[in-house]
Amino acid sequence: DFENALGAIYKKLNFATEDMKNAQRNTITAMKRYKGKENWEKYSNAWGLEFDQRHDYLVHYKMLVDEGLPNLKDRFQKKLNSQTTSSLSSLVNHYRDERLDIQERIDSINTVLERTNYTPTSFLKIDIAIIKSVMVQEFEAKVQKVLRLASTTNEVLNAKQLFKALEEVNLLLREAISNPDRKDNKELVDVRHQMSFTAIEIKRGTTDVVLDRFGSKGTQGKSGGEKESFTGIILAASLAYVLTPDGSEKVGFSTVFLDEAFSNMSAVVIRRVIQVFREMGLVLNIITPFKNMDIAKDAASSVLIADKDSNNQSRLIQMSWEEAERQLHANANLSSANLNEYIIKRPKSMG
Repeated sequence: DFENALGAIYKKLNFATEDMKNAQRNTITAMKRYKGKENWEKYSNAWGLEFDQRHDYLVHYKMLVDEGLPNLKDRFQKKLNSQTTSSLSSLVNHYRDERLDIQERIDSINTVLERTNYTPTSFLKIDIAIIKSVMVQEFEAKVQKVLRLASTTNEVLNAKQLFKALEEVNLLLREAISNPDRKDNKELVDVRHQMSFTAIEIKRGTTDVVLDRFGSKGTQGKSGGEKESFTGIILAASLAYVLTPDGSEKVGFSTVFLDEAFSNMSAVVIRRVIQVFREMGLVLNIITPFKNMDIAKDAASSVLIADKDSNNQSRLIQMSWEEAERQLHANANLSSANLNEYIIKRPKSMG
C-alpha cells in the first residue's frame, strides 16, 4: 500500500512538473511576443527573455490592469466606431444636401424660364449633370469602406483596418485643403465643382422636345438675335441664383443695375429679356444711351437723366415717362438726341 501511494504521488508530481514547464514555455512565448512589438520597444528594450526575468512584464501588466486599460480599449473602440460613423455620415449628408439645394434652386429658376420665351416658340431650361473626378470617386469609396468597417463585429481585425482606412480618408482631405486651387481638389471640397450646367432649348407646348443644347460651344452657329436672347436670359437666371438666399424661393436683394447691357440688342430681344428679369423678381435700373429710351420705358416707371450744363457741371433730373413724353411732343422740332439737353435747360417745367 505504501508503495502504491508513493507511486501515485510521483505520478502527480510528474504531471505537475510538466504543467509547470508548459506554463513556463507559454510565459516565455508571451514575453517574446510583447517584446517583439515595435511600438512597445521603448518599454521592453531592457527586459530579458528568461522565465526568471518575467517580473518586469508582470509589473507592467499589473499597471495596465490597474489603470483599466482593457475596459478603456473596449470603450475606445466603441466610441471610435460611433464617432467615425457619425462624422463621416454627416459629411456624406452635407454633400448630398448641397446637391439637393442646388437642384431645387435650379428647378425654381427653370419654372420661371418656362413662363418666358427664348424664341417665340421655345424656352430655355438649365440641365444639371453630376460629373465626379477620379479623386472624388476614390474618396467616396474610402468613406464607404470606413463606414462598413465601423459596423464590423470583429473588433481585433476591425480596429487595425479602421485606423488604416481613416488615415487614407484623412490624407485625401488634407491634400484637398492644402492645395485648393487644383481642379480635383476643388471638386472634392465643393460639390458645385462636381456639377455641369447646360442650357437646353425646349419647344413651347412640350416638356421633352429638345430643339438644341448649349454645351461647351455656347451659342456657336446661332443668329445674332438668338445669341443676344441667350445671353440676357442666362444673365437673369445667374443673378437670380446668386441673389436667392439658402432655403428661399425668392431673391433676397432684388435691385440690379445694368450699365448699357442692351446697347447692341434689338428691341424685340430687349423686351424679351426684360420680361425674364421681371419674372425672376429682379428690379431693374437700366443705364442706357438716350437712343434706347423707348426700350427702357418698358422696364422702368421713371427716368433719371444725367448730363452736363454749359458750365460743365453734372446734373441729375428725375421725371415720369409721361412728363418726358409731354416735353418731347411739346418740342417736336427737337431731335431725340437733343431732348436731354432741352430738359436740362428747362428744369422748372418738370414739376
